[in-house]
Amino acid sequence: MKIIVVGCGKGGTSVLASLVGEGNDVVAIDNSQSVIDEIGNIYDVMCVCGNGADSDTLMEAGAKDCDLF
Repeated sequence: MKIIVVGCGKGGTSVLASLVGEGNDVVAIDNSQSVIDEIGNIYDVMCVCGNGADSDTLMEAGAKDCDLF
């Protein structure tokens, strides 16, 4: 499944880790570039820095084709 996780704080990162462990195709969105850089270094996921409520950010993350948001 293609899943987008918006917000990579403690809760979002925990959810992201579980989803990646289950073999899902995960995209991470967060406002903080340093958080996105850290997530990208730890997990094999696509990372997008931006506001998860912004349509351009969502289009870049592939929201049009995702199965779960």
